[in-house]
Order: sequence, then structure tokens, then C-alpha cells
Amino acid sequence: MKMTGRHQIGLRALFDIAFHCRGQQAQVKDISARQGIPIRYLEEVMQELRKAKLVDARRGPRGGYVLARPAEEISVADIFAAFESSEPKTAHPTGADIPGQIWEDLSKEIQQVLARSLLSDFIARAEAAGLKRATAEPQMYFI
Repeated sequence: MKMTGRHQIGLRALFDIAFHCRGQQAQVKDISARQGIPIRYLEEVMQELRKAKLVDARRGPRGGYVLARPAEEISVADIFAAFESSEPKTAHPTGADIPGQIWEDLSKEIQQVLARSLLSDFIARAEAAGLKRATAEPQMYFI
């Protein structure tokens, strides 16, 4: 298993939506600014996350992206799987390839850790560390 830039950007983008927007739409320009990710690259990653049904896209002037399901139901393994089809496949080790078998065992262990690591865990850690949310509660405007 190899963690690529797409994996990292996908995880950062989903964390940003879950932590900063709390159920409200997140616009790519805002995620880009907060996370320091080029907009074009982020848009590509967001499309892959949408195809994997991890985010929903909402159109319109106040549109953007929202999580497709609660942060407690999205694992890091889900995020990695969103980019699986774009990753090159590697050959599985043969019986005589002991180092390859060890790597395969290690990969399975890593996969289990990723499946247990939830997006909500990252939010809890950020809150415990005192990370400030970028967006405040919705404000009411009166005319």
C-alpha cells in the first residue's frame, strides 16, 4: 500500500468539510484556502470523492460539497478506496518471496488500522488540540 498525494488531499478535504462546515456546504475555494491545496487539483479530488459517494455536490450560488454520510461512518480506508481505481496494481508475492509475503501481511494490518480510523476521530483530536473552526455559527441578517 502506498499513500499518494490524492489520498492525503482527499483526507484533508473531507476533514475540512467535517470540521469547519458542520453540515453546511463547503466551497472548493474555501477548502483550498484553508488547506493550501491548489483549486484545480482539489476539484479533481472532489470529483473522485463524489463518485465514491463520500461527498454530495450541491449546485447554485451557495452550493458546494457536504459529506454524504456522517463522519462517524467514513473511515480512512473508505477515503483510500475512492482513489483505488487510479492506483497502479502491484503483483502479489509468490510462495518463494518471503519479504513480499511479509509486506503483504503488513499491508493487511495497515488496512485494518485504516478501516478503524474514522473521520470523526480526526475531528475529536482537532477539538482536543484546540484547533479553531474557520466558520462560525450561521448568522441571521435583518433588513
